[in-house]
Amino acid sequence: MKPETAAARRSDSTGTALVAVGTAVLVAGGIAFQVLAGRKLGTEQFAPIGIIWTVQFIVTSVLLLPVQNLITRQLALASGGVEHLRPERSKVIAVFFIAIGAGTAFALATVNRFFLGEMLYPVLLAVTLTGRGVVSISRGFLAGRRRFIHFGESLAAEGLALIVFGVAVFLLAPSTIAFAACVALAPFAVLMVRPFSRTSSGAVVGQSAVVDYEHPKGFLEYLITATGASQFILAGGPIVVGFVGGDPVAVSVIFVTFTLFRGPVTSAYNFVARVLPDFTAMARDGRVAETSRWLRRITWGGFGLTVVGFLGGFAVGPWLVELLYGSAFAPARLIAGLAGAGVGAALGGLFTGQIYIAQGRTRALAIRWGGALLAACIVVLLPIGSADLRVAAAFAVGEVVALVLLGFAWVRGWPGEADIARIRA
Repeated sequence: MKPETAAARRSDSTGTALVAVGTAVLVAGGIAFQVLAGRKLGTEQFAPIGIIWTVQFIVTSVLLLPVQNLITRQLALASGGVEHLRPERSKVIAVFFIAIGAGTAFALATVNRFFLGEMLYPVLLAVTLTGRGVVSISRGFLAGRRRFIHFGESLAAEGLALIVFGVAVFLLAPSTIAFAACVALAPFAVLMVRPFSRTSSGAVVGQSAVVDYEHPKGFLEYLITATGASQFILAGGPIVVGFVGGDPVAVSVIFVTFTLFRGPVTSAYNFVARVLPDFTAMARDGRVAETSRWLRRITWGGFGLTVVGFLGGFAVGPWLVELLYGSAFAPARLIAGLAGAGVGAALGGLFTGQIYIAQGRTRALAIRWGGALLAACIVVLLPIGSADLRVAAAFAVGEVVALVLLGFAWVRGWPGEADIARIRA
């Protein structure tokens, strides 16, 4: 994955470093904000903040991140030009409003149960999801035009906005509504970096070669399907435990364990925006051998992380959970090990999936994640062990199956050098 000029390489290197720094600032800002709000409000008054945070995470992961990936890929294909976005514009707008509508409808339907009967919370959730939509579109433009420096700055800007807004509310007018407004307004900090400007950092805006897999039918629909399946495996554990007979203690243990352990995957979402333009350039230019090498590296790296994750989770996972949440939340060692293994495999699957997106093979991506979800469901239904152990095992199995299906089926269906030469001729 090499940019074309020395200046571009330096810009990309600086951008990658800033993406890492920006991710750290965003994570720190989120944790600091939650600590400030939680300590000031208490568990009961903090609950609406937690629900808003959860809903925005689910809606963003399932609906809005695919929009960001689509925009990134199409701009990368056109070397930063917007011509490849026009056929997808109506779909992007539709998903944008579906995301806002779905979250708002949920808030309206559960306003008495989750939001203390206060009708202002659905409004704030709608603003929050609008901001998340703006973030996804903006960061799609930034990554697609290789403006990685500004991408990193946008991450840091959101994290700093959360801290500044949170401290101000904490000191001046602490209330649940005020803290919820902070969550709603912070995403709009992305606009500070002028994401839709054609000014670039190392990118060249120009024409691209056109091949017939640039606008595959159903690209976004299949990508959303794949993302939905992957997110259910990654984040659905606490809900599944309750459905298969787990008691409230098991639900809480799985929730805090999975939430803590999947932190590396959540942070990695920012780094896939860094690699997707490069994988897209490989697909556009027909560099099949180079792409296959990267896929093999990532796949085997994912298996290595799976082993490391299992050993680390088994050895220190219960201690880490107990240190942060208290002894009542500490999982069994095997559950912690399986959670760590699942996270390691999930990291590999996340990055191998970017190659499928770059190639426009979102249908194949959806089929493979569907197979992984089926494998996870089979494990959950096996009459073996406790509910929380089966859910942890299902998570690990689902992620490993996804990594296998994604990593060891890379040749079939990909355009070869001769195919691309024929198309261009």
